Parts: sequence; C-alpha cells; structure tokens
Amino acid sequence: MDKFKRWVGIGLAVALIAAVGALFWPRQGDEAEAVTPLIILPGHSPNLRSLAFFSDGKTLLSAGADNAIRFWDVETGKLLNTGSVPGSSASISPDEQRIAVFHSPNEVYLWNISTGESTMFKTDHGFVEIKFSPNNRTVSTATPGGVSTSIWDVETGALLHTVDGFAFKYSPDGKRILTVVIGSTPKVWDVDTGALLHTLGGHRGWSYGSYSPDGKRIVTASYENAIQVWDAEKGNLVHTLGGHHSRTLMPAYYPDGKTISSVGERNVKIWDADTGALIKTLNEKMAAGHRHLSENPHSPTGKYIIQKIPKAVRIWDAASGELLYTLSHSSRNVHRLAYSPDGKTIAGADENGEIYIWRIEQTTPAP
Repeated sequence: MDKFKRWVGIGLAVALIAAVGALFWPRQGDEAEAVTPLIILPGHSPNLRSLAFFSDGKTLLSAGADNAIRFWDVETGKLLNTGSVPGSSASISPDEQRIAVFHSPNEVYLWNISTGESTMFKTDHGFVEIKFSPNNRTVSTATPGGVSTSIWDVETGALLHTVDGFAFKYSPDGKRILTVVIGSTPKVWDVDTGALLHTLGGHRGWSYGSYSPDGKRIVTASYENAIQVWDAEKGNLVHTLGGHHSRTLMPAYYPDGKTISSVGERNVKIWDADTGALIKTLNEKMAAGHRHLSENPHSPTGKYIIQKIPKAVRIWDAASGELLYTLSHSSRNVHRLAYSPDGKTIAGADENGEIYIWRIEQTTPAP
C-alpha cells in the first residue's frame, strides 16, 4: 500500500509539473499554425542592423555590419540595388526621398534616392540608432544605452541640438522628441529650439515611452512596474495604470489610439486609453517571452502582437490573446523584425544576418 501511495504521489507531481509547463510554454506545433518562409535572403554577414519595408510593401531595405545597404524585391527575393554609400545601419525618410546611413566610426550620410547625391556629417556617437522626424525636417542619432541624442537638419546636415538621453521617439508631428535618461526620468524636448519642455517624473532606472497616434498623450513604464499616461502638451500626469506586480516593459498604444498594451513578468494587459480602466488580461503564456517583445509589438493594423523568443517568433491575436502562428526559420535567434504596411508580411533577420520573409495573410491583387 505504501508503495502504491508513493507512485500515486509521483504521478500527481508529474501531472502538476506538466500543467504548469503547458501554462507558460505553449506547444507550438499543436496550438499554432506553422508558417514557413516564402523566401530566405543571404542578407548580411556577420549580422544585420536595419530592416524596413517601403510603403508599397514590395521593397525591403537592409543594412548590416558588412557596411552594405541592399534593396530587395519581397516577392521574388531578387537583389534590386545596393546603396551608393556604405553603411552598417540605415533609416528611410517618411516621404521615401532620402535614406540616412551610418558608416563607422562616426559618419552619417543623408542620401537622396532620386539624385544619388549625399550629404555627410560626423557624429560623436559610435554605432547609432537613426530616425527621421515624421515631418521629414530633421534626423536624430543616438547610441543605444548612451547619454545624448543629436538632432540634425535634413536639408543641410547641420547639427541643430544635442539633448540628454537616448531611445528617442518623435511626436507624430515631428515637433517634439521624447528621450530616456538612464537613472532618471523620461524627458520631452522641443525639436526646433532644443529646449527641455517636460520631465516626466515617477520612474527610476530604465524606462520606456511612446506617443499616442494623435500625439496628445505619452505612455511611460519602467522596471519598477509603474505605467503612467501623460498629457503631451502640458506634461501633466493623466493616469497611473496598476495591475502588474513586477517590472513592466514596452508600453505601446494600439494603432487606433483607443487602447494601450503593457507587459509584465506574468501577464499582458490591455487598458482603455481614455479612462485608464483595465479592459482585459491576455493569455498569460504570452508573458513567458515578454523580454523579447518587439519595440512596437503591434502590427500596423493592430490585429497582431509579435513576440520573439529564443529560436522562435510567435504571432498572437491582439484582441483575444490566442496564439495564431509560429514563424519557422533556422535554429538561430531572430534579432530584427519588420512588418509590411498592410501587416500581412513579416521580414526577420537571424543572428547570422540571413533574412526571412513570411506571409501570414494572403494579399489581395490590385484590380
């Protein structure tokens, strides 16, 4: 009898472990549709640093540590062109007339796609993050984890201002810029004058932030589990969102601006952007890979949430939290991801620089 009880106890323990494992590590093959790459591109060696679709969704830009800028046909995988200037990272201007290219150790080129002409300026940053303002007037550079962000004039290449912080986000109208300062709180700056407009208090250490699509609100979060919503014009605190009992990462507005998502150690929560009320808690399995959510985890249409975990990419239903797709690739980790504007195609690059193109929805041919 004692032996029987002992085996029953072992069986219950195994069942409990299996149940807990199923809660946090979903079986990819059983619960999600596996999507294989349409095309695998040779990419860059040893690694890729920039990946972006053009607005037509048919052309992909890539840049890597091999100092090459490449343009790819997404449908055929054909290499269309290479950049006229070398560089290891790049960014496309919103009007798609220019590409900003960083070339080590400290050169940035503003390359006119139509004319092939370029303006070069030197930055104090090493490997940089580059972004154009939404109004096409300025381009900013910063070193990830660094202490400053530089703002440059697109037409002349002149340095306009240098402000504190990194991980910058432009407001939708391009007139303001939000930066993160290590060991301090997020700050908002005037792009034209370089003046500090607001210091968004309440956070310590690492913090994250983003603008609402209409530019009227800013949402911030930090490792200390606080989520705060601010009036972007006045800098006043509008809401403090609770519900996470651990550090909170990657707060982001849905593309429609009506809701906000936040990711904690144990769950993903969706909030009403106007009232700050909790709408729902999504599938807890999603939080198992929360550290690997993309900088902006939502697809352009707001339909999906994309998640990188070791050696896998998952696509979740943003409304229900259901795991829909697992994007298959090599056994290596995916480091960079980009959505096509319609949200139906995803490009990803692994740690060796190979590029994968996945189609998660069929596109409708133009009439």
